[in-house]
Amino acid sequence: MGQVHHLRSREIVDRLSGIFEKYKNITWKALPEQYENVINGKDGTRLKYDLDVLKAIAPDVDCKDIKEKLITIYIELLRVIR
Repeated sequence: MGQVHHLRSREIVDRLSGIFEKYKNITWKALPEQYENVINGKDGTRLKYDLDVLKAIAPDVDCKDIKEKLITIYIELLRVIR
């Protein structure tokens, strides 16, 4: 996984601010529904958001590897909360 930079750095804060701005008008559904929608291919907004945040704090992250891991995490979280 990529190196995480100091989270208080101006660069990181600016990147995160841009991400929050990008997604500010999204009407977020309950997390289980967001995860289900990613898993079944219905809506990838949650995954895109999580990837954007991870890239903001670790720019050299391998997105393909992280994407697969996030989907695995979503599956496990759904299993636990049901």
